[in-house]
Amino acid sequence: MEYIVQDQLKPIHVDEYYFDWLSDVFSNPVDICGIEMDPVTIFKEMDPIAYDCGKSDMIGVQIEDGFWFEVNGEYYEVQDLEDILSND
Repeated sequence: MEYIVQDQLKPIHVDEYYFDWLSDVFSNPVDICGIEMDPVTIFKEMDPIAYDCGKSDMIGVQIEDGFWFEVNGEYYEVQDLEDILSND
């Protein structure tokens, strides 16, 4: 299975996925001294430890709920693997 995963599946870009997910949830700009700023960027830069903890929690939930799996430190969509296996 490891061969199929590494050869035929693209890993999830977890940093990008998490940032985009947060941006969908917190889409309204934040006003700081009259300047509108992205709330996710503020969160990421002002509290990088909490941001990384949230990202780790999100990964755990995706795996626990059966949406992602991990191979050699990379994360992949379960659905993508199921699609490949059903076509073979």
